[in-house]
Formats: sequence, C-alpha cells, structure tokens
Amino acid sequence: MGFEEEFLDIAKEQSGIREIVEEYDESKEKIWKETHQKKVSAYKRKLREERQQSCKLTEEAPATTVCTHEEALARLEELELQESLGQEMHELTLSGGEELESSWSNSREESSRNQGEERAEEQSQLVKVSFTNII
Repeated sequence: MGFEEEFLDIAKEQSGIREIVEEYDESKEKIWKETHQKKVSAYKRKLREERQQSCKLTEEAPATTVCTHEEALARLEELELQESLGQEMHELTLSGGEELESSWSNSREESSRNQGEERAEEQSQLVKVSFTNII
C-alpha cells in the first residue's frame, strides 16, 4: 500500500483509523486569549501585592534577636561541626561500631583543641590590654 492510498483510506475511514478534526473559531480563540491574559496579569498583580505586603510586615516587625557577625560565624561553625559529626556517625554505623569510639574521641579532641586555641587567643588579648594600661 502506497502513501497516497493510505492517505485516501484514512480520509475515507476504511482502515479503522479516523482523522482528528478540531473546530477552530478565530473569534473564540481571540476572546480566550484576552481573558487568559487578563487572568494571568491579575494573578501576577496579586502575587506582587502579597510580596510587597510581606516585605512591609518584615520591615515593621521589630527584630527579636540581633546577633553580631562573630556570633553568626560561631553559630555557623557549630552547625557545620554538627553536620560533619552526623555524616561521620552515619558512615560509621554503616561500617561498624568499633570505629565509632575512635572517631568520637578524635572529634572530642578536636573540639577541645579548638576551645584551647580560643582561650589562648582571649588570654593574649587580655595581656595586650593590660600591657597598654601599664604603659
């Protein structure tokens, strides 16, 4: 069966295949596009107003907690440490419990080492302050 014959069969619906024919009315299509455009613009306007309203509320609301840059960095480091410990715990539970104890002691040593470094830095700052007071 050639292409032309198949096309004619489809057109005549002889082969059981029916051609889909959709009704197209240009005026209905134009009306639909206009209403659709109005609905989309109204939706976007509503979103913009809600976004502006939420911005106004956050500007008017008093800040409940104000933290310094150093406090934010300290909290970030704390969260990163928690995350790394969580990942390490997960990996260790998959590989076995023996490594868990050594890993836990290593992380405690690292934490105490960091605290020792912070204390040393604070003491050096105190020494500098007292030295300047003496002079």
